[in-house]
Amino acid sequence: MRWDITGCANPWDEFIQSDSLTTNEYHQIIFDYLSIHDIDVKQVTSYHDSSKVELCYACHCKTGDVILITLSNNDKSKLKCLAKSNQFDLEFY
Repeated sequence: MRWDITGCANPWDEFIQSDSLTTNEYHQIIFDYLSIHDIDVKQVTSYHDSSKVELCYACHCKTGDVILITLSNNDKSKLKCLAKSNQFDLEFY
């Protein structure tokens, strides 16, 4: 499953306590957040897709970074439900 990283509307943003993180630290925060929500995460990786960059400074604007979450098929519906309540119609896909 994938998530398009936003400026500050990602479900795990409240878990970030540092202004600068390595990629691995950021992936670990996502892993921990999903684990707390009882999602069995196999792996968290990321890549940059320049076609997804939104050149604005609003919280919901996409940065072009995409999180790739590897998990069991049984947990896909749980993951999709995690972001459904946000006000920007952001979701895992």
